[in-house]
Amino acid sequence: MEKIISFIVSIVISFVSLIFPFGETNAIETVKIDGATYQNGFVADNMHLKGEYNLYKEKPVYRDYVFTLALGYWNNYYQIEDNWIFRNENTGWGVNIKKELFCPVEEWDRLHSYYEDGNNYDYYYEVCVESGDFTKYDVQNADTTKFDEIIQFSVDNEYGSTSKNKAETITLPNTLTPVIRFYKESKDGLFTTHTTKFIVYEGNLYFQRHDNVAAGTMEVSVLPNELETYFISLLKSAGLE
Repeated sequence: MEKIISFIVSIVISFVSLIFPFGETNAIETVKIDGATYQNGFVADNMHLKGEYNLYKEKPVYRDYVFTLALGYWNNYYQIEDNWIFRNENTGWGVNIKKELFCPVEEWDRLHSYYEDGNNYDYYYEVCVESGDFTKYDVQNADTTKFDEIIQFSVDNEYGSTSKNKAETITLPNTLTPVIRFYKESKDGLFTTHTTKFIVYEGNLYFQRHDNVAAGTMEVSVLPNELETYFISLLKSAGLE
């Protein structure tokens, strides 16, 4: 009887969430696998597992199906990096819903402190001009706060986002304009995070939102002055303006 009631409640909640969507939360979750308990929530939303982890070739160590009235999905848990667990939520049709890492509960405090500390990352930017290949530049003594800000700016202002700073429409440059990405990597080699395209146009650094080739224009987002000044100075130090 309890299972039937629980099933009915889950249907009601799913139906309500369809009509009144809840905002995304960062609630900490735990999962028990082979007798060990793992916990998530210790890294920023913009962090990504580095690309060399090809999880699609691996068999999950544990998986469960989550039923919702709107769309059911699988929680696939993969074993990586010794006792780390990576959860990949997907619809079963190749559509990813959410990806995140879990660590043993007894390690949570230590790892949370590690990934919150900007000194535990290496900072870079990449520039692409003509070949399609990016040239990587190491940033020494990086302003870690500024890097976090520009990474978040990139997320907030990407094309299709509902939140954006002041946007401008500029004429597409007649010559090839360098594409620039700013990013950081955790020193343990596990995580990376980066921005999408920035360009330097008439001495200013812009976030490139959308190209309208037919109209010969580009929609860009304007950076706050302090943020633009810092990253323009980095580019100048490498002879890129």
